[in-house]
Amino acid sequence: MSRTGSRWARSRVASRRRRRRRRRGSRGTVSELPVTGPVPAASASPTPESDRTRREREWRARFAQARARIAEADARAYEERIEVVFVNGIPVQQKVRVKVETPELRESKKALDDL
Repeated sequence: MSRTGSRWARSRVASRRRRRRRRRGSRGTVSELPVTGPVPAASASPTPESDRTRREREWRARFAQARARIAEADARAYEERIEVVFVNGIPVQQKVRVKVETPELRESKKALDDL
């Protein structure tokens, strides 16, 4: 018999240790290099970035509203029908919700495509 358990258990422990090492990454040291050349100004152009973020926020809001309109139109696009289903050769009426392509749904999808 071995000292620390079966061979299978030792191999599982070893593989677990290898996985942990891979997840942690290397433990090498990081050295800082001196900065050479001119240092860029911290506030060189705050307006273009803030303008970009404002436009992106508006764009995301428009898309969110368009997706919400599609979701609402999609929820209203179902209608209930009664269909005949055969169970063991016997016809049985069954309520079924069927999706119908409505003009509202088409318009909301087109509005999203136009954005």
